[in-house]
Amino acid sequence: MNKRIILELIVLGALLPIALLGQVVVSPSGSAGAPFIDSAVLVFGSSDATKGIRFEVDTNVTTGTTVILTVPAASGTLVTTAAAQTFTSQITFSTSFVAGREYVSGFTPTCTSTGLGTGSAAIEAGSTDLAGVCVLSPTGSPGANGAITLTFSTGSAYTSGSATPICIATLASGATAWGNDSGVYQTTFSTTAPVLTWSNGTYAGGATNITASTTYKVNYTCIGR
Repeated sequence: MNKRIILELIVLGALLPIALLGQVVVSPSGSAGAPFIDSAVLVFGSSDATKGIRFEVDTNVTTGTTVILTVPAASGTLVTTAAAQTFTSQITFSTSFVAGREYVSGFTPTCTSTGLGTGSAAIEAGSTDLAGVCVLSPTGSPGANGAITLTFSTGSAYTSGSATPICIATLASGATAWGNDSGVYQTTFSTTAPVLTWSNGTYAGGATNITASTTYKVNYTCIGR
């Protein structure tokens, strides 16, 4: 071993804990220092030296290719394919976003509706500003049509945006099914409180009042622009 390598080992020995002395950080050319070979631990824990990280290059990088990783101007946690993570800031995809299955969580809106007589409406558990269900509970003398006001949560991306979200709504059976000629559509576009107008009816009888003391459901998906 030449004197240069001996000196470098002494320096590493002063910096690295005993647990990692066997993992000398070397370059592909065989000398210590950057660039480092990908089998070497590059960073170890300050309180637990058995914890370390390294970069794996051989598995996915093709021959003759240098991959550049750009560090953002913000502190945060790295996203990996194997860990479930929660994003606390808005993420923008400049190309298509492909998802095999999508789960929605986050801000919870409220809903009210006319046409329910003396009844009320409420957001079903698990609903968010993006997607969910408004449950209609008519009492007294409800009508054949009404309008749901979906009020987004303060602080959500919709209420702070400049373009109004597009809401797509469908009717769903609660304890009682809607008539076979019923419908729902968006009549008011808003960043804070879009309105979905519903009507109940049958092909044979036309407009038909919904039934009191039961429930009906309206599904919605609101997509920001």
